[in-house]
Amino acid sequence: CSLSNKLGRPLHGDRTYRSCPFSTAPLSVHILPLPLQSDQNRKKKMDAKFVPVEPPVPVALYPTLAVALLVVGIAASIGFFLHEVTNDKKTRSLFFEIVSAGAASFFLGWGVLFLLLSAGIYV
Repeated sequence: CSLSNKLGRPLHGDRTYRSCPFSTAPLSVHILPLPLQSDQNRKKKMDAKFVPVEPPVPVALYPTLAVALLVVGIAASIGFFLHEVTNDKKTRSLFFEIVSAGAASFFLGWGVLFLLLSAGIYV
């Protein structure tokens, strides 16, 4: 019932204990105590390790950026839609379609991101 390696030593380092519930041997546990640190020393070490991260864009600008980027994205989407509807297949420009769709996607994507950030949903 015991857990040991080929040399007869316990597998769990400094811990020795009764591994079989049906054993009559007394239970002995040897665990090394952890050194205690004061809260001030621990806080100083954590402060030295961690540096607060500042967002590249101020949090107060999130709603403004969300509205502005969504408006530009919707305008680019409308331009793309009008180009597709008003031109026939022979007069359409693939370059204009790719540029306007890419711009709409870019501005709407960033607009939705800042909308979520301004609502407190951090993605």
